[in-house]
Amino acid sequence: NNFYGTVPTEMGLLSNLRSVWLHYNNLTGTIPMDLCVLRGDDNIRNGLYRLDADCGQPDPEFPPLIDCMSQCCTGCCDITGFCDRDAANF
Repeated sequence: NNFYGTVPTEMGLLSNLRSVWLHYNNLTGTIPMDLCVLRGDDNIRNGLYRLDADCGQPDPEFPPLIDCMSQCCTGCCDITGFCDRDAANF
């Protein structure tokens, strides 16, 4: 994809979302809280169980494009294509 801009808050209205891959785009800013709320307490069975974004930082010269709040993203990907599942769960 070649999406750019910020992640729309309206994505939080999509209550049936189960997985979202936002990495490998030109999205910037913070993941909207409305989207993070879809992760819920029991996200494996009843909500958004996967949310990957460009929040990794392999090199200080290239800051992360997306700011993923604590416990929101399940994977932080970097410009090399590596997606770290541990870095996403601060």
